[in-house]
Amino acid sequence: MANVETWIGEENCELSHLSELVLKDCANLQRLTHNFPLLTSLTIENLPAFVGLRRYPSLKYLKVVACTNWIWGSWRCLSSLVSLTLSQLPSKTLPARLPKILDSLRNLEISHCENLTMLPDDLIPSSITSLCIKQCPMLRELPKGLETFKALEDLEIQDCKNLQFLPELKNLQSLTRLEISGCHSFVFFPIEGLPDALHFLSINDCPLFSKQFEHFLSPDRIKIKHVFSVWIDQKLFSSCRAQGESST
Repeated sequence: MANVETWIGEENCELSHLSELVLKDCANLQRLTHNFPLLTSLTIENLPAFVGLRRYPSLKYLKVVACTNWIWGSWRCLSSLVSLTLSQLPSKTLPARLPKILDSLRNLEISHCENLTMLPDDLIPSSITSLCIKQCPMLRELPKGLETFKALEDLEIQDCKNLQFLPELKNLQSLTRLEISGCHSFVFFPIEGLPDALHFLSINDCPLFSKQFEHFLSPDRIKIKHVFSVWIDQKLFSSCRAQGESST
């Protein structure tokens, strides 16, 4: 609907039972005036003229794709948000911090941001349990403050071809799953090693890492000896821990 500028309802118009809404490819749509008291899932994709959200008290899942910077002024409307996906954003960097109001956030995905070169150290709320960053080819490093995210359980990084290394993760005692794939510049694990709680580790299509890992005395082999399940290029790696348990 290329010509629609405003979806207008009468004063105090309320769609009282609507729970999911998708707005896509409406080039001139600027705003919504309806109330959505039970809206839990919202997707906004390719709305270049959109100016921001109203307050949706029940909104838990938000996906923003190929939009301008209106999202950064809409956080006050998202106090119940649990899952946030930011995709195809044009910026080279993201705002310095998501506000404290997003302490409810548990899952964050940042994807297909072709120009993104960095993530500010204090961007991500410490409440998140799952972080996925993928298809960001210019991204050079992850936030150094990642080690302070004590609730983080799942970290996934895909197709970030300029990413060379990870920040220190040793203190992330909730992190049980780490997956890195398609990161062609990735070379080695953090100097202090990986968290003791890590149970599953998968490294795929990271040729520089795989090349040095092949050496029997590679320091990275020592860093993963406590991890129960380790997959390197889709092959199960027999760690020292696994061998010890099997022998007993």
